[in-house]
Amino acid sequence: MSRQPIEWGGEVIANLIETDDGRRYLTPPIVFDTAGKVVLGAEVLAAVVESGVTLEAYPVLRNYSPGDLAELEQKLARVAEALGVDFG
Repeated sequence: MSRQPIEWGGEVIANLIETDDGRRYLTPPIVFDTAGKVVLGAEVLAAVVESGVTLEAYPVLRNYSPGDLAELEQKLARVAEALGVDFG
């Protein structure tokens, strides 16, 4: 499996994953709002806690307002479409 960071404006906002059998998909970042609450990627964090594995080089974004989150989701959708891959 390979992983390629996806940047937008100098910030890593996702990873492009390619599995050993050639499937490709975009993984979203873990995003915290201005109060420190997880607003995107909670399922990733839960899976990590449950499995006990360590994530390396996974994008974590902090201090996002609702407007910032909406803009991020639009960027992620555009990147996924441009790459012709599934998102999530």
